[in-house]
Amino acid sequence: MYNCILIFAALGLIGLGSCKVKKETNQQESEKVTVNKNKGANRCETEGVDIVWSAFTSNIDFDGGNAPLAYKAYACDPAVIDQHFSNRKNDGTNFKLALPVYIDENEQCILFNIAFSSTMSPELQKKYGGVMTFKGQAVTNAMHTIRAEYSKDVGLRAYINIEDKVFLFMPIQSGGETIYICYDKEKAGDLKLPFEK
Repeated sequence: MYNCILIFAALGLIGLGSCKVKKETNQQESEKVTVNKNKGANRCETEGVDIVWSAFTSNIDFDGGNAPLAYKAYACDPAVIDQHFSNRKNDGTNFKLALPVYIDENEQCILFNIAFSSTMSPELQKKYGGVMTFKGQAVTNAMHTIRAEYSKDVGLRAYINIEDKVFLFMPIQSGGETIYICYDKEKAGDLKLPFEK
C-alpha cells in the first residue's frame, strides 16, 4: 500500500513541470501552444504556424552596454517571421501569435489572438508604409492584452499588458543577428527604447 502511494507521489512530482503547460493547452480551443524542453532550451510555438521561439543562450552584446536588469532572450528565423506577417491581409480577420513572456523570473508561452489596428496616423503610415500595427488579447485571458508592430527592417515589437504590468518583447542586434528580448518595463534599467534615445 505504502509503495503505491510513494510511486504516485513521485510521478506527481516528476510531472509538475508539464501540468501548467497542459492546463493552458487544454483551455485553448482551436490552436495549441507548446512549450518543450529541448536540450535545456525552451521553445514556444503555435501548431500550424512556422514561428518557433527558442531560448537564446549565447552572450548578447547590448548597444552601449545597457541591458535590462532581468530578461530572457529568444531567437527565431527572421525570414519565417517576415513570411508570417507579410501573408496577413488587413481585412478584419484575426490570427494567432504565440510569444514567450518573461514574467517574474518565469517563462510563459502565451497565445494571442491579434488583428490589424490603425494606431498610426495616415501621415505616418504613408511615411513608414512598411510598418504594420496589431492589437489583441490572450486566448485564455482577455484581460492580457498586446499591441504589436512589425516591419521587415526592424522586426517584431510587442507591448504586453498582464495584471497591470507592461512586458516588452523587442528585437536587438547582437553579433550580426537579430535576437529578441523580453523583460518587465519596470526592470528596463538603462536600456532605452528606440523612441526614447
